Amino acid sequence: MHLLVIFLAESELLGEIFQALQQIGIQRATLVESIGLRRVMSEENVPLIASLHHLLRRDEYPNVTLFIVVETEQKAQQAISIVDEIVGGLENPNTGLAFTIPIHNVTGFIPDAERP
Repeated sequence: MHLLVIFLAESELLGEIFQALQQIGIQRATLVESIGLRRVMSEENVPLIASLHHLLRRDEYPNVTLFIVVETEQKAQQAISIVDEIVGGLENPNTGLAFTIPIHNVTGFIPDAERP
């Protein structure tokens, strides 16, 4: 099992990404609205603590973070390739970041193929 983590800089691409992920059998993901510290610090020329306080009051988060549990490294690589294509290349600035982490002892995960 692997945890696929994707930081996505353009949340408006989510619909297209989710549709493409569903086509390869990824039906579930956890989405968290997020903002990078660099963006917070560049928007305001204020000390870190003041910036973090402002961040906690923000109503709009321009980025999203996806957490997806996949059964194989191959499935994770397929998903990363899809995201890479949709965002126009993860190697480009301000597009996103993706990585996988091997996970063990997963409780509560039911593979999509086994769900009713």
